[in-house]
Amino acid sequence: MNKEYVLELLKDCITETLEDVDVNNIRQDQSLKDLGANSLDRMDIILTVMEKLEIKVPLVEMAQTRSIQELAEFLFQKKAALQ
Repeated sequence: MNKEYVLELLKDCITETLEDVDVNNIRQDQSLKDLGANSLDRMDIILTVMEKLEIKVPLVEMAQTRSIQELAEFLFQKKAALQ
């Protein structure tokens, strides 16, 4: 597993939750909010990714991530720390 895998997993979960978002229009510098995700959507996306990565992280720890790239990096680091 690498950072690209986590990023692609995140993009897949975004498009599953936000059906009007095309995966080709997702930029790494955007936030989930930029893509139209409300607070429940954001929570759903993050929890789904964590479940697929088999990690548990308090959501409050992710509050400082500002972009999809930062979120993917954060989740990758948490997963890597468990291996």
